[in-house]
Amino acid sequence: MPIIGERVPAHPRAFKTIRLYPIAVEEDLPKSNSVIPDPLIGGTGLFGVKIQYKLFAHCRQDQGGTKCLYYVAYNLLHKRNEYIVGPNHLDIFNEKMDKFAIAAGNFFGLAPSMSAYEAKSIAFTTLFASGEYRAAFRKLGDAWLAALQDPEWWIGATTSVTGALPSSSAARIFEPNRYASYNRAIRTRTNRHNKLVQRSMRVLEAPGRFRHTIKGHAPEIPLGNIQANGSVRLSHGPDAHYGEGVYAWGPDGPTNWRYIDIEVPRGTAVETIKVGDATWYRLVPGNGNNLKVKVVGHNFTPEEFKLAQQIGKSNLKDLARPPSVLPQLGAAASRIPKDQKKDAR
Repeated sequence: MPIIGERVPAHPRAFKTIRLYPIAVEEDLPKSNSVIPDPLIGGTGLFGVKIQYKLFAHCRQDQGGTKCLYYVAYNLLHKRNEYIVGPNHLDIFNEKMDKFAIAAGNFFGLAPSMSAYEAKSIAFTTLFASGEYRAAFRKLGDAWLAALQDPEWWIGATTSVTGALPSSSAARIFEPNRYASYNRAIRTRTNRHNKLVQRSMRVLEAPGRFRHTIKGHAPEIPLGNIQANGSVRLSHGPDAHYGEGVYAWGPDGPTNWRYIDIEVPRGTAVETIKVGDATWYRLVPGNGNNLKVKVVGHNFTPEEFKLAQQIGKSNLKDLARPPSVLPQLGAAASRIPKDQKKDAR
Protein backbone atom coordinates (compact mmCIF):
# COMPACT_ATOMS: atom_id res chain seq x y z
CA MET A 1 0.00 0.00 0.00
CA PRO A 2 1.25 3.54 -0.71
CA ILE A 3 2.17 5.85 2.14
CA ILE A 4 -0.98 7.69 3.18
CA GLY A 5 -1.11 11.21 4.61
CA GLU A 6 -0.01 14.75 3.95
CA ARG A 7 3.73 15.05 3.52
CA VAL A 8 5.62 18.00 4.97
CA PRO A 9 7.94 19.92 2.62
CA ALA A 10 11.59 19.04 3.12
CA HIS A 11 13.93 21.40 4.94
CA PRO A 12 17.11 22.35 3.03
CA ARG A 13 19.14 20.60 5.75
CA ALA A 14 16.94 17.51 5.90
CA PHE A 15 18.36 14.05 6.63
CA LYS A 16 19.53 12.71 3.30
CA THR A 17 19.10 8.96 3.54
CA ILE A 18 17.45 6.06 5.43
CA ARG A 19 19.10 4.59 8.53
CA LEU A 20 18.18 2.05 11.16
CA TYR A 21 17.06 4.08 14.16
CA PRO A 22 19.76 2.97 16.67
CA ILE A 23 22.46 3.72 14.11
CA ALA A 24 20.98 7.06 13.03
CA VAL A 25 20.68 8.44 16.56
CA GLU A 26 24.44 7.97 16.96
CA GLU A 27 24.95 10.39 14.06
CA ASP A 28 24.48 14.15 13.94
CA LEU A 29 20.77 14.30 13.21
CA PRO A 30 19.52 17.81 12.36
CA LYS A 31 17.85 19.38 15.39
CA SER A 32 14.08 19.67 15.22
CA ASN A 33 11.83 21.88 17.31
CA SER A 34 8.43 20.33 16.53
CA VAL A 35 6.75 17.04 15.67
CA ILE A 36 3.65 16.82 13.47
CA PRO A 37 1.04 14.95 15.59
CA ASP A 38 -0.66 13.26 12.59
CA PRO A 39 1.75 10.66 11.16
CA LEU A 40 1.95 9.23 7.68
CA ILE A 41 0.83 5.61 7.42
CA GLY A 42 2.59 2.95 5.38
CA GLY A 43 2.34 -0.80 5.28
CA THR A 44 3.46 -4.04 3.70
CA GLY A 45 2.91 -7.78 4.11
CA LEU A 46 5.45 -10.43 5.08
CA PHE A 47 4.48 -14.11 4.95
CA GLY A 48 0.85 -13.25 5.56
CA VAL A 49 1.61 -10.84 8.43
CA LYS A 50 0.66 -7.19 8.06
CA ILE A 51 3.48 -4.78 8.86
CA GLN A 52 2.41 -1.19 9.37
CA TYR A 53 4.51 1.89 10.03
CA LYS A 54 3.62 5.29 11.43
CA LEU A 55 6.03 7.93 10.16
CA PHE A 56 6.23 10.97 12.44
CA ALA A 57 7.60 14.15 10.87
CA HIS A 58 10.26 15.90 12.96
CA CYS A 59 10.37 19.47 11.76
CA ARG A 60 11.91 22.88 12.20
CA GLN A 61 9.55 25.82 12.51
CA ASP A 62 10.80 29.31 11.73
CA GLN A 63 9.71 32.38 9.84
CA GLY A 64 9.83 30.39 6.62
CA GLY A 65 7.17 27.99 7.92
CA THR A 66 7.34 24.33 8.92
CA LYS A 67 9.80 22.12 7.06
CA CYS A 68 10.56 18.42 7.67
CA LEU A 69 14.04 17.34 8.77
CA TYR A 70 13.32 13.61 9.00
CA TYR A 71 10.64 11.03 9.74
CA VAL A 72 10.79 8.46 12.54
CA ALA A 73 9.31 5.18 11.28
CA TYR A 74 7.51 3.41 14.14
CA ASN A 75 6.59 -0.27 13.67
CA LEU A 76 3.09 -0.78 15.08
CA LEU A 77 3.43 -4.58 15.25
CA HIS A 78 6.67 -4.60 17.25
CA LYS A 79 6.05 -1.27 19.01
CA ARG A 80 9.46 0.26 18.35
CA ASN A 81 11.19 2.96 16.33
CA GLU A 82 12.97 1.22 13.46
CA TYR A 83 14.16 3.85 10.97
CA ILE A 84 15.02 7.48 10.43
CA VAL A 85 13.80 8.38 6.93
CA GLY A 86 14.79 11.53 5.09
CA PRO A 87 11.75 13.36 3.65
CA ASN A 88 13.11 12.98 0.12
CA HIS A 89 13.47 9.21 0.64
CA LEU A 90 9.86 8.39 1.53
CA ASP A 91 9.19 6.86 -1.87
CA ILE A 92 12.25 4.59 -1.59
CA PHE A 93 11.15 3.51 1.89
CA ASN A 94 7.65 2.84 0.57
CA GLU A 95 8.86 0.92 -2.49
CA LYS A 96 11.20 -1.35 -0.52
CA MET A 97 9.32 -1.43 2.77
CA ASP A 98 9.34 -5.23 2.92
CA LYS A 99 13.14 -5.28 2.62
CA PHE A 100 13.51 -2.60 5.28
CA ALA A 101 11.12 -4.50 7.57
CA ILE A 102 13.18 -7.69 7.17
CA ALA A 103 16.43 -5.82 7.83
CA ALA A 104 14.97 -4.26 10.98
CA GLY A 105 13.68 -7.65 12.13
CA ASN A 106 17.15 -9.13 11.74
CA PHE A 107 18.79 -6.19 13.48
CA PHE A 108 16.53 -6.10 16.52
CA GLY A 109 15.87 -9.85 16.58
CA LEU A 110 19.55 -10.75 16.85
CA ALA A 111 20.16 -8.61 19.91
CA PRO A 112 21.63 -9.03 22.47
CA SER A 113 23.99 -11.57 20.90
CA MET A 114 24.37 -9.67 17.63
CA SER A 115 27.97 -8.75 16.93
CA ALA A 116 29.16 -5.43 15.54
CA TYR A 117 29.99 -6.80 12.11
CA GLU A 118 26.44 -8.19 11.78
CA ALA A 119 24.96 -4.81 12.72
CA LYS A 120 27.23 -3.03 10.26
CA SER A 121 26.41 -5.57 7.57
CA ILE A 122 22.73 -4.76 8.05
CA ALA A 123 23.63 -1.08 7.81
CA PHE A 124 25.39 -1.96 4.53
CA THR A 125 22.19 -3.63 3.27
CA THR A 126 20.15 -0.57 4.23
CA LEU A 127 22.53 1.82 2.48
CA PHE A 128 22.71 -0.38 -0.61
CA ALA A 129 18.92 -0.68 -0.80
CA SER A 130 18.59 3.11 -0.69
CA GLY A 131 21.08 3.55 -3.53
CA GLU A 132 24.04 4.91 -1.55
CA TYR A 133 26.50 2.46 -3.02
CA ARG A 134 29.75 4.24 -2.19
CA ALA A 135 28.73 4.72 1.45
CA ALA A 136 27.49 1.12 1.54
CA PHE A 137 30.88 -0.30 0.60
CA ARG A 138 32.64 1.96 3.08
CA LYS A 139 30.34 0.50 5.74
CA LEU A 140 31.10 -3.02 4.52
CA GLY A 141 34.80 -2.31 5.06
CA ASP A 142 34.06 -1.38 8.67
CA ALA A 143 32.03 -4.55 9.01
CA TRP A 144 34.95 -6.76 8.02
CA LEU A 145 37.20 -4.94 10.46
CA ALA A 146 34.73 -5.74 13.21
CA ALA A 147 34.33 -9.31 11.94
CA LEU A 148 38.03 -9.98 12.40
CA GLN A 149 37.58 -9.30 16.12
CA ASP A 150 34.53 -11.54 16.49
CA PRO A 151 35.09 -15.13 17.63
CA GLU A 152 31.95 -16.52 15.99
CA TRP A 153 33.05 -15.18 12.61
CA TRP A 154 36.58 -16.39 13.24
CA ILE A 155 35.37 -19.92 13.99
CA GLY A 156 33.27 -19.88 10.82
CA ALA A 157 36.30 -18.80 8.77
CA THR A 158 38.84 -21.26 10.19
CA THR A 159 38.83 -23.63 7.21
CA SER A 160 39.73 -20.87 4.76
CA VAL A 161 41.71 -18.41 6.86
CA THR A 162 43.32 -19.84 9.98
CA GLY A 163 45.42 -22.35 8.09
CA ALA A 164 47.26 -19.47 6.43
CA LEU A 165 48.11 -17.83 9.75
CA PRO A 166 50.55 -18.75 12.53
CA SER A 167 48.75 -20.06 15.60
CA SER A 168 50.03 -17.09 17.64
CA SER A 169 48.34 -14.67 15.23
CA ALA A 170 45.05 -16.55 15.49
CA ALA A 171 45.28 -16.39 19.28
CA ARG A 172 45.70 -12.61 19.21
CA ILE A 173 42.69 -12.10 16.92
CA PHE A 174 40.43 -14.55 18.77
CA GLU A 175 38.98 -12.59 21.68
CA PRO A 176 35.65 -12.42 23.55
CA ASN A 177 32.72 -10.71 21.90
CA ARG A 178 32.82 -7.10 23.09
CA TYR A 179 29.67 -5.92 21.34
CA ALA A 180 26.84 -7.59 23.26
CA SER A 181 27.03 -4.73 25.79
CA TYR A 182 26.60 -2.12 23.04
CA ASN A 183 23.54 -3.86 21.59
CA ARG A 184 22.04 -4.34 25.03
CA ALA A 185 22.56 -0.67 25.90
CA ILE A 186 20.94 0.44 22.63
CA ARG A 187 18.03 -1.96 23.12
CA THR A 188 17.30 -0.86 26.72
CA ARG A 189 17.36 2.90 26.20
CA THR A 190 14.42 4.77 27.74
CA ASN A 191 13.44 8.34 28.57
CA ARG A 192 10.83 7.93 31.28
CA HIS A 193 10.31 11.64 31.91
CA ASN A 194 10.50 12.71 28.23
CA LYS A 195 13.38 15.10 28.84
CA LEU A 196 15.45 16.69 26.12
CA VAL A 197 18.42 14.31 26.14
CA GLN A 198 21.67 14.18 24.20
CA ARG A 199 23.10 10.65 24.08
CA SER A 200 26.14 8.95 22.64
CA MET A 201 27.47 5.41 23.00
CA ARG A 202 30.87 3.75 23.07
CA VAL A 203 32.43 0.48 24.24
CA LEU A 204 35.48 0.66 26.49
CA GLU A 205 38.65 -0.54 24.79
CA ALA A 206 40.44 -0.48 28.16
CA PRO A 207 39.26 -0.38 31.81
CA GLY A 208 37.56 2.93 32.64
CA ARG A 209 37.15 4.90 35.84
CA PHE A 210 33.91 6.50 37.06
CA ARG A 211 32.39 7.91 40.25
CA HIS A 212 29.35 6.13 41.70
CA THR A 213 27.40 7.88 44.45
CA ILE A 214 25.78 5.88 47.25
CA LYS A 215 22.69 7.44 48.80
CA GLY A 216 20.56 6.32 51.69
CA HIS A 217 20.59 6.06 55.49
CA ALA A 218 23.45 3.58 55.78
CA PRO A 219 25.76 3.72 52.73
CA GLU A 220 28.17 1.28 54.40
CA ILE A 221 25.73 -1.54 53.63
CA PRO A 222 25.75 -1.24 49.81
CA LEU A 223 29.48 -0.50 49.93
CA GLY A 224 30.06 -3.71 51.88
CA ASN A 225 28.05 -5.72 49.39
CA ILE A 226 29.87 -4.13 46.45
CA GLN A 227 33.22 -5.02 47.98
CA ALA A 228 32.12 -8.56 48.84
CA ASN A 229 30.67 -9.28 45.39
CA GLY A 230 33.07 -7.24 43.28
CA SER A 231 30.10 -5.81 41.40
CA VAL A 232 27.31 -3.22 41.42
CA ARG A 233 23.74 -4.25 40.76
CA LEU A 234 22.12 -2.65 37.71
CA SER A 235 19.25 -0.21 38.15
CA HIS A 236 16.01 -1.44 36.56
CA GLY A 237 12.44 -0.28 36.17
CA PRO A 238 11.08 3.15 37.16
CA ASP A 239 14.30 4.19 38.90
CA ALA A 240 16.32 3.66 35.71
CA HIS A 241 15.12 6.82 33.99
CA TYR A 242 17.24 6.36 30.87
CA GLY A 243 17.53 2.57 30.73
CA GLU A 244 18.92 -0.29 32.77
CA GLY A 245 22.50 0.00 33.94
CA VAL A 246 24.77 1.39 36.61
CA TYR A 247 24.61 5.19 36.73
CA ALA A 248 27.79 7.08 37.44
CA TRP A 249 29.57 10.40 37.08
CA GLY A 250 32.91 11.05 35.49
CA PRO A 251 36.03 10.50 37.62
CA ASP A 252 35.84 14.09 38.93
CA GLY A 253 32.15 13.93 39.80
CA PRO A 254 30.38 15.53 42.78
CA THR A 255 31.54 14.97 46.35
CA ASN A 256 28.44 16.06 48.31
CA TRP A 257 27.33 12.42 48.72
CA ARG A 258 29.22 9.35 49.82
CA TYR A 259 30.82 7.91 46.71
CA ILE A 260 33.15 5.25 45.43
CA ASP A 261 35.46 5.58 42.47
CA ILE A 262 35.11 2.41 40.44
CA GLU A 263 37.10 0.82 37.65
CA VAL A 264 34.92 -1.07 35.17
CA PRO A 265 36.23 -3.65 32.70
CA ARG A 266 37.01 -3.40 29.02
CA GLY A 267 33.97 -4.24 26.91
CA THR A 268 31.52 -2.28 29.10
CA ALA A 269 29.11 -0.11 27.10
CA VAL A 270 29.20 3.51 28.23
CA GLU A 271 26.34 5.81 27.30
CA THR A 272 26.99 9.51 27.83
CA ILE A 273 23.78 11.24 28.90
CA LYS A 274 23.45 15.03 28.84
CA VAL A 275 20.39 16.77 30.23
CA GLY A 276 20.74 20.54 30.48
CA ASP A 277 24.11 21.29 32.09
CA ALA A 278 24.43 17.86 33.73
CA THR A 279 26.40 14.98 32.26
CA TRP A 280 26.55 11.46 33.61
CA TYR A 281 27.00 7.91 32.34
CA ARG A 282 25.01 4.70 32.04
CA LEU A 283 27.27 1.64 32.30
CA VAL A 284 25.96 -1.60 30.78
CA PRO A 285 27.57 -5.08 30.75
CA GLY A 286 26.99 -7.61 28.00
CA ASN A 287 24.83 -9.82 30.22
CA GLY A 288 23.63 -10.38 33.78
CA ASN A 289 22.20 -8.05 36.42
CA ASN A 290 25.52 -6.90 37.87
CA LEU A 291 28.48 -4.90 36.57
CA LYS A 292 31.91 -6.04 37.68
CA VAL A 293 33.81 -3.23 39.39
CA LYS A 294 36.97 -2.60 41.35
CA VAL A 295 36.79 0.05 44.08
CA VAL A 296 39.80 2.33 43.56
CA GLY A 297 38.80 5.32 45.69
CA HIS A 298 36.12 6.69 48.05
CA ASN A 299 35.25 9.46 50.50
CA PHE A 300 34.11 7.29 53.42
CA THR A 301 35.77 7.85 56.76
CA PRO A 302 38.19 5.10 57.91
CA GLU A 303 35.61 3.96 60.48
CA GLU A 304 32.82 3.77 57.89
CA PHE A 305 35.03 1.92 55.42
CA LYS A 306 36.06 -0.61 58.06
CA LEU A 307 32.40 -1.16 58.99
CA ALA A 308 31.55 -1.70 55.31
CA GLN A 309 34.25 -4.36 55.09
CA GLN A 310 32.79 -6.11 58.15
CA ILE A 311 29.32 -6.02 56.60
CA GLY A 312 30.65 -7.46 53.36
CA LYS A 313 32.47 -10.27 55.16
CA SER A 314 29.33 -11.07 57.12
CA ASN A 315 27.48 -11.46 53.80
CA LEU A 316 24.59 -9.32 55.10
CA LYS A 317 23.11 -8.72 51.65
CA ASP A 318 19.54 -8.12 52.78
CA LEU A 319 20.42 -6.04 55.82
CA ALA A 320 18.29 -2.95 56.31
CA ARG A 321 19.02 -1.45 59.74
CA PRO A 322 20.57 -4.13 62.00
CA PRO A 323 20.47 -3.40 65.74
CA SER A 324 24.03 -4.65 66.16
CA VAL A 325 25.47 -1.89 63.99
CA LEU A 326 22.95 0.90 64.56
CA PRO A 327 25.15 2.71 67.10
CA GLN A 328 27.98 2.75 64.56
CA LEU A 329 25.69 4.07 61.84
CA GLY A 330 24.79 7.23 63.73
CA ALA A 331 26.76 9.34 61.26
CA ALA A 332 26.01 7.16 58.30
CA ALA A 333 23.70 9.38 56.30
CA SER A 334 25.28 9.40 52.90
CA ARG A 335 25.21 13.15 52.35
CA ILE A 336 28.50 14.69 53.42
CA PRO A 337 28.29 17.52 56.00
CA LYS A 338 29.55 20.85 54.70
CA ASP A 339 32.55 20.76 57.03
CA GLN A 340 33.59 17.25 55.89
CA LYS A 341 34.69 17.34 52.26
CA LYS A 342 38.12 15.75 52.48
CA ASP A 343 38.48 12.37 50.81
CA ALA A 344 39.29 9.38 52.97
CA ARG A 345 41.19 7.13 50.58
